[in-house]
This record gives sequence, structure tokens and C-alpha cells, in this order.
Amino acid sequence: MVRERACTSIAELLIDTGHVSETMECLKNWAKLQQLESIVVFALLALIRAKILCQAFELPALTEMLEMIDKPSALSYLLLKELGCDNTSKPDWSSLCLSDTPRDFVASVFFQKYCTIYIPPIYEIHARRIERKYGIPFYKHWAFEWKTILENIDRKPSPEPLHFRGRPEDENYGAIDFVLSEVYRSAYLRTLAWAVGTNTFREEDATYLAIETSPIDPSLWKVQAQPKPKWWPISKPTSAVIDTVVADIWQQLSSLWDETQKSQNEWIIAQADGRVCQTDSIYDLEIRGFFQKCCGNNKPDLKEILKKTGRRIPYVTSSIGVDGYINHESTSKFLESIGDWDVLPAACQVWPYTTPRWQSRRLERGVWIPAPFLVSTAFKMECMSESLNVFESEDIIAKWQDWNWNLREKNRANLTPSTGEYLLVDRAMIERFTENEKYRFCWICQLTQYYREHSHQEYKTYCYTQEYGTSNIIIG
Repeated sequence: MVRERACTSIAELLIDTGHVSETMECLKNWAKLQQLESIVVFALLALIRAKILCQAFELPALTEMLEMIDKPSALSYLLLKELGCDNTSKPDWSSLCLSDTPRDFVASVFFQKYCTIYIPPIYEIHARRIERKYGIPFYKHWAFEWKTILENIDRKPSPEPLHFRGRPEDENYGAIDFVLSEVYRSAYLRTLAWAVGTNTFREEDATYLAIETSPIDPSLWKVQAQPKPKWWPISKPTSAVIDTVVADIWQQLSSLWDETQKSQNEWIIAQADGRVCQTDSIYDLEIRGFFQKCCGNNKPDLKEILKKTGRRIPYVTSSIGVDGYINHESTSKFLESIGDWDVLPAACQVWPYTTPRWQSRRLERGVWIPAPFLVSTAFKMECMSESLNVFESEDIIAKWQDWNWNLREKNRANLTPSTGEYLLVDRAMIERFTENEKYRFCWICQLTQYYREHSHQEYKTYCYTQEYGTSNIIIG
């Protein structure tokens, strides 16, 4: 969060006519001094942020930006294209990495032990998969690049910085960039270039994997966190001996469901998730919209419905960000028969190609869009300043937004972040589907309580589940 705020502050100086020249000169000089591929791109991210904040911001010439990036990579190439530099030449892959690893080289014990701790395990998973699929020593070369970088920057590997992260059962940093984290990422970017240079690994695959090393999703960066919606249930702290939070929240949800049924409301809450109470116990609420058809007397387990309707779906994008297209899918791909109910999700989750650790809260809550069977053709996702908007032709059919509530840099033990998000879907689209397909639109809601007796313990969880709008009437 600190780096994201710092990057934004630099961008604000860049769009300030009184500071732009001096700031740009400092940014260029800083970038030229960077020795790691995964850090030098921060200069390009500052330019991207400036362009998001002010479309009139004039970018440096391409030659100037290329001079800034003394350690180019597949990621810097992609970010330059994100800045509109479509005439950027493809990297000379062999110049971005070392030649083949010495035959007798062996990855150090430290590299192997900590490569899944300083960075997410997905990097090692990709490395092992590439070795198996393409028959090249990707992991070994990654370790060799890592060792060489450490020697060049005169650093010795140490696990000591990890103690700064904090204890899992206490306050801790969920996402944090250590120097060694950036060494692992930079060595990984160099190894992607090496893999392409072997002529056994496609450029498209290398650039796709390079996107994961970006600390921010440029598209989602446009969407500013909004104030918590007024309709969001919340329970105020109380000194009463008996905990009344659960009953209080269910009562508010019942009223919210009734309000949702009023035809004058253009938007329907199709999904929402977030913090509702923060006292000795912490409460999170999830609202999941789904379509239900009753086929018999056997009522399913509500938690099973919640599990089966939490779908992630792929999407097509032409950029590094989440902006893209979702293709139409038939209901058969999403239909679940649970007990004697047929259920379909009203909302699905999309996962950014990036892993935006500077805004990791968005990964934990997720980004949600309407289920693809609700429209007859492909629909478009586009991030705006207030929301991620979903378009069918020229019409907005859904809006996704998120909000923060007393959000801090540190996590509180093993809790979810103090944030929330929600998806509003066009009522006409929902009603058209339910009428044509003979389904009912419903909610399943889960209230999760996090509690512990002593501060040195991890929080335990207990879940309460409730449904709204379902019917036991069998439809033939």
C-alpha cells in the first residue's frame, strides 16, 4: 500500500505544471540507477498512473522512456504498450539474460527453501511446469540468474527480513516487497527471456507469465474505492452480555431483500462481500445472488450452494489489465443440481492476469461480473473512475465497486481485509432471464464470525447461513 501511494504521489507531481519538469528529471535519473528488472518498471507505472489521473498528461518520447529502462524485460515491454507505444520493438530476448547455465551448477539450498516464501508459490509452480512440458532446465537457470544478480548487487541472502512481516496470529503484512523478493522476480523475468531464446518457449507465453510480476493492474487502478454503500448492513458495538449481531444483521438483510424486490429499483444486488462489525469478534458478510428451480422435496445444504456458485471464469483481453471481453456461455456449463434444486450463479469472479500485490485487498475479496449466460452475445468489461462497468453493446448492464473501512497496511491475524465490494446488475436483464427460463432469483447469505479467547491465538470461525427468495414449489 505504501508503494502504491508513493507511486500515485509521484504521478500527482507529474501532472502538476509547477513540478512536472523537475519530477520527470528525478524519475528518469532514479530509473537509470535501478539494477533490477522488477523495480525499474515502477517508473513506467508512475507514468501510467499520471495518465490515469490526467488524460492530457504528455508522456516523454519513446526514446526517452527506453533510455530510462536500463534493465528491460518482457514486463517493461508490456507496460510501454500499455502507455500507447504500439511501435515498441519486441525485446532482443538473448540480450535480457545470461547464456546457458553451467553444466555443473546446482541451485543453492537457500534459493530452493525461500523461493516460495519471498514470492508467491505460483512462480515455482510455473517453473516446474515449464521444465516438464518443454524439457528445458528453467528452474536451474532461474537459480543461476538469481545467484548472479546477488553477486552483481553485492547482497548476501538472508531470512532475517522475513521476521519483519509479523506473526500469523498477530498483526502482519500480507503483501510485502523485500529486496530478495525483487531479486527472485527479476531473475524470473530474465529466465523467461532465456526460455524464449532457446526457441522452445513462445513469446506469447513469456509475456503472459511476465504480467504476473506486475505489482498493480493498470485497469483496476482506474477504479477508486468508493464510500461504503448506505444499504450495507452494519452492527454497532454493544456492551450487552448477549451478542445480538447475528439477529441484527439478519433483520437488516430481510429489509434489504424486500427493498430489492421493488420494481422502481433499476439495479439488483447480485453479489456483495465485506466487513459488517468489528468488536471483540469480527463479522464478515457475503451476499451471493443465484437462480433457483425446485424439482423435488429434498432441500439442499445452503453452504453447498454457496460453494458451487462461486465460479471463476476466463476472459479475453488485449492489454495487461483486466479490461476485456467475456464470451457468452450456455447455462449448461454453470448448472448445478444440488439436492432437488437446480441452481445457477448470478455472478462470477474474474481473476486479473496481474497479481496486484499493491492492492492485494482486491484479490482477497475478488472482482465480480454477471454470469455469461445472462446475455446473448459477448459483453465488455471496462474500468472507470467509480466502477468497473459491464457493457452489452452500448448499454451498461452491471457495475462492480469496492470500498475500504478502516483499512490499514497490516493485516489483523488471519482475518480478511477491512474492505467490501459489490456487484449491481440491471433488473431488466435478471427479470428477462427468470421469465424465459422459469427460475427464481434468490440470495444466499453467509455471516462469518471470527473470534478468539486470547490475543496470542489465531481467530476461529463460525458461519451462519440464510436464504432469501427461494421456493419449494416444484416447477414441471
